[in-house]
Amino acid sequence: MSPRVKSVKGQFDLNAEKLTTTVEAKITDECKLKAIHKQDGGLAIAELEGSNWKASYNLPKKDLALKVVRKHKGYDFKVTQVIPGLEWSVFPSPLLEVETQLVKRDGLTDEVDVKYDMRTRVAGVRQKLKFEDKHECVWAVDSAEKLEGASCSWKTKMNKSSVKSLTAKYSKKTGPILKYDVDPTGNTAVELEAHLNSRTLKGELKYKPEELNNAEIGLALAKSLKDDKKPNASVFIKWSF
Repeated sequence: MSPRVKSVKGQFDLNAEKLTTTVEAKITDECKLKAIHKQDGGLAIAELEGSNWKASYNLPKKDLALKVVRKHKGYDFKVTQVIPGLEWSVFPSPLLEVETQLVKRDGLTDEVDVKYDMRTRVAGVRQKLKFEDKHECVWAVDSAEKLEGASCSWKTKMNKSSVKSLTAKYSKKTGPILKYDVDPTGNTAVELEAHLNSRTLKGELKYKPEELNNAEIGLALAKSLKDDKKPNASVFIKWSF
C-alpha cells in the first residue's frame, strides 16, 4: 500500500497562545508514523511503530527510545531501551517487562504486568482485574516509591445517558481522585476529574459534528481551587482520513 495520512490534530493552548500539531500516518500495513510539531520549537517528537517494535525520538531533549515486543504462549515479553540526551554510556540498561494472565474464569479475568528498569534499578508490578466486563480494579506498586506511591483504582461502567463510567483512585502520594465520564448524545463525550488533595478540577469536552463524520472538536480545562488564577485551557480539532 502507498503511505497515507490517517489523522491531523491541532491543539491550541489558550494560556500560552501556542499551537501543537499531531500528524499520524500509515507508511505500510505494519508501520505507522506519528509526528508532533510545536509552534515555538518545530518538530518535537517523532515515532515509528511496527507490529512488534517502536522507536521514538524527542528532538528538544535528544531522548531516544527503542522498544521490541515478543509474543509467546501465555505471555508477552517487552524490552525498552531509553537513551536520555543521546548519552550512549547508559547502554545497555533496558526496561524489561512481562505481561501475562493469571486469572481466567467466568466473570473474572486479569492482566498482570511485571517490570524491572535496569537503568533506574526500579522494579514494579501492576494488575488489572475485570469483573463481568463491567467493573475494573487496578493496583500498582514499585520499589522506588513503595507504599507511598502505591495506587489502587476502581472503575464501574454504567453505559447510561447520564453516566458512562465512574472511577475512584487512591494513593498515599496523590490522595483520592474521582472521575466521571458521560456520553449523553452518542457524539458528545464529557470527562470530569477531581483531585481532592490538591483541590484541582479537570474537564474535557469532545464533540463529533454529525455533518462532519471525520471531525472531532474539543475543549480541555484545568483549575486549581487554591488560588484565583485563570484555568489552564486549550481547544483542539482532529480530522481523520
